[in-house]
Amino acid sequence: MARRVPRTPIAITIAALLAGVLLGLALVQGNELWLPAALQPIGHTLYRLAYWITLPAQRLVLLIYPLAHHHVPDQNPPAAAAVTAVALGLLAWGAVKLWRHLPLPSAEPEQPGRRDALATIGTGLLGAGVLSAIGFGTWGVLIEPRRLQVRRYSMPIRGLPAWADGLRIVQLSDTHYGPYVPLTYLRRAVDLANSLEPDLIALTGDYVHRTVNAIPDGIGVLGTTEAPLGRFSVLGNHDHWAGPEACLEALRANGVRPLDRQHVYLGPDGAHDEPGPDRFVLAGFGDLWEDEHPAAASLQGVDPDTPRVVLSHNPDYAEYLPEDLRVDLIIAGHTHGGQVWVPGKGTPKIPSRYGQWYAGGICKGPHCPVIVSRGVGMAYLPVRLGVPPEIVVITLTRAPEPA
Repeated sequence: MARRVPRTPIAITIAALLAGVLLGLALVQGNELWLPAALQPIGHTLYRLAYWITLPAQRLVLLIYPLAHHHVPDQNPPAAAAVTAVALGLLAWGAVKLWRHLPLPSAEPEQPGRRDALATIGTGLLGAGVLSAIGFGTWGVLIEPRRLQVRRYSMPIRGLPAWADGLRIVQLSDTHYGPYVPLTYLRRAVDLANSLEPDLIALTGDYVHRTVNAIPDGIGVLGTTEAPLGRFSVLGNHDHWAGPEACLEALRANGVRPLDRQHVYLGPDGAHDEPGPDRFVLAGFGDLWEDEHPAAASLQGVDPDTPRVVLSHNPDYAEYLPEDLRVDLIIAGHTHGGQVWVPGKGTPKIPSRYGQWYAGGICKGPHCPVIVSRGVGMAYLPVRLGVPPEIVVITLTRAPEPA
C-alpha cells in the first residue's frame, strides 16, 4: 500500500518557484550591495548561503554565459537561481515519489543480521564524513576569513637614507569590499593597521569586488588609515573591472595618492615630486592584466643610484622587469595565497603564471625580492582554509655597503 501525499506536484512547484526567487534575490542584493551598511551582515550571510547552494548551477550557467573577468563564477544570479530551483524541485519530486512507494514498516520486528550491521557501519561512516565536511566548511566560510593575522618582514635596501633605517610600511591588499567581505570587517582591519604605527601605508589593489556600488565605502574605509609619510596606492584588476577612473577619484578624495605608472621621492618630511638629498623613490606599476605596464615609464628620470621600492598589484610583474632597471623591492598582492591550502598539495589554484612561486611571503624574483601579501579579503570563492587573511608590516633597513 502506497502512502498518500495530497497535491504534491503543486506544492513542489510552488516551493521551487519560491526557492528560486529567494535565492536570486539573495545573490543580487549581495552582488549589488542593496542593503544599507547596518543590515549588510545579514545580507552577507544570506548571500553566502545562496552562493553555496547555487554553486553547481553557477558552473552550468557558465556554459551559456562565459566568464567575463577571469574568475567571476556568479555573473548571472537569476539564471543560477532558476537552474537551482528546478534542480531542487526535481530532487524533491523524486524523493516524494520514492517515499510514496517504499513498503510500510512491518508490524513484526525483524531480527538484526549482517546486512543491518553493514548498513549501520555505512551510516556511521557517512555521518562522520558529513560532519567533517560541515566542520571544515564552517571553518573555511565563517571563521578562517575573519582570523586576520599580522605578518612582519625586514628588508635591507642598498643606499637607503639613514633617516629611513627602520621605516615601517604597513601594507593592506585585496580588501575586496563587496558580497564576500563586509564593511565591518574592513573597519577592523584598518583599526589594526593603524595600531601598528606605520610610517607609510601601501595599498596594493583590488579594493572593490563586482560592483561600482562598492567604490564609495570600499575605498572610503581605506581613507581612514593613518601614516605620517602618507598613504599610497595602485589599482588591481578588480578595480579596473569596477571602473578605474571612479576608483582613482575615490582614492584621491580620501587622501590616498595613486602611483600607477608614477613615482614620488620620499624624505623625512613626506612625499615630493622632485629628487633631493636623503630621499628614496616609491613608485607604482600599472596592473599587469588590465593596465599599461611599461616598468621603465614608472621610474623614468630617477637617478640609477637612488633606491626604489615599487608597489605592484600583481607579483608576476617581477618577471617582466628589464635587466638594467634597478628595483630594490616590489610589494604586491593579488594571489591571496590561493585562499585554500591542501596538505601534501599546497594551494591548488594561484592566479599566477608561475604557480606557487608568488603565493605569498618573501619571494625571489629574477631581479629583486617580492613581498606578496595573502590579502585581507577574498575572491574566486568566499572561503579561506589554511590561508588566513593578513596585514603585512615591512621594515626597511640599510643594507651593508659592499666591501
